[in-house]
Amino acid sequence: MKRDIKQVLVAWANVRRSMRAGLEYPYKSPSMLNNNNGFDSRPLLSEDEAQLVDNAALKLSKIDPISYSILKSVYIHKQSCRQLAKNIHKSNDFVGDKLKIAEIYVLAKIDDAMNDVIL
Repeated sequence: MKRDIKQVLVAWANVRRSMRAGLEYPYKSPSMLNNNNGFDSRPLLSEDEAQLVDNAALKLSKIDPISYSILKSVYIHKQSCRQLAKNIHKSNDFVGDKLKIAEIYVLAKIDDAMNDVIL
């Protein structure tokens, strides 16, 4: 899973937001309506990869609940950093810094988990 952490988190959020059972009609965005391939073009993780991110995020929630909440709001709930900062009455820099901390922490925990599996 050697990808940019933002791409990994977007794919994780797509999996966790949809929680599809595989029996629904394929997702089609408005831009995909003219494309007849019927495939879901959103980036997704496998269930094992998503579980790694879940575990890392849960560990983050125990040591830094604010960063976890910001990570979840931005990726799962698709809230902008600016809007989130306004809602929690903090500066944009505060929210951005907490988001970076969360992303780095999750990336580190994923790398640790992957190294444990390989070694």
